[in-house]
Amino acid sequence: MCDKITKLAKQNKFQWLGICAHGSAHIFWRTIHMSFTFEMLETLMKQALLGKLPVECYGTECLLWLDQVALKLTEKDYFEIQNLFACAAETQLKPMIQLNKELEPENHVLH
Repeated sequence: MCDKITKLAKQNKFQWLGICAHGSAHIFWRTIHMSFTFEMLETLMKQALLGKLPVECYGTECLLWLDQVALKLTEKDYFEIQNLFACAAETQLKPMIQLNKELEPENHVLH
C-alpha cells in the first residue's frame, strides 16, 4: 500500500488524482480508490486536455476504463472527471523523476 501520495489535482476531498513515491497514479473518485500506471495517467491527461477522454457509451452513461476496471459515469460525472485529468495535466507537465524530487510534505496523504 502506498503511504505517501502527492496530489496532482483536486476537486474536493472525495475526487482527486495523485501520484505515489513508487510512480503509480492514484484516483480517488467518491467511494473508490484505484491505482494504475503513470503512463496511463499521462495518456489520460493528454486526452483530457483535448476534451476527449476515451469512454464507451453504456445506455445513457459512460464507461471510463482504467486498466481492467471501468468507472460508470453520468454525463455530468464525465465532464467532472475530464476536468480533473485536464487540471492535473495543466499543473503537472513534468517528467516523473523531477516530480518525485519535488514532493512536498504538506501535499502527502498518509494511509
